[in-house]
Amino acid sequence: MILDSTYTTKDEEKLIRAKVGKPISILKRLQLGGIGSYKMTVVSFSNGFKILRKNNDSLTANIELRPKGILVHLNQRGTRYTWVIAYHHLAIFSSETYNIHAAGEFLKFEKNKAFGINEKFLNRMLQEKQKQLSY
Repeated sequence: MILDSTYTTKDEEKLIRAKVGKPISILKRLQLGGIGSYKMTVVSFSNGFKILRKNNDSLTANIELRPKGILVHLNQRGTRYTWVIAYHHLAIFSSETYNIHAAGEFLKFEKNKAFGINEKFLNRMLQEKQKQLSY
């Protein structure tokens, strides 16, 4: 599910909470060492992201952990989109790019020097996915 989240409505918040859960509490955030990634550069995306403009504008994203999934926040020219992914749909691949796949859609992130900062977070995200799916 991809939403224009520049301004979210209560109905959109309910949809997000139903799919991936409420935001993580402050205490749990401290225990995890943070619940968000640093900014990453998107180099490619699937046709399902047709709302995004394919042009020379840089497209950046960051990831937020939720109890039952993740939110991928995409930023392009002052507009924010959110891709809501439940853990049971999430698939991650690492090659020349870092790829997130879910429900037939994908995003590819550039692996650069700044990407190394996010590796610890991405490993934590995979651990949280494994915990959730093992219940």
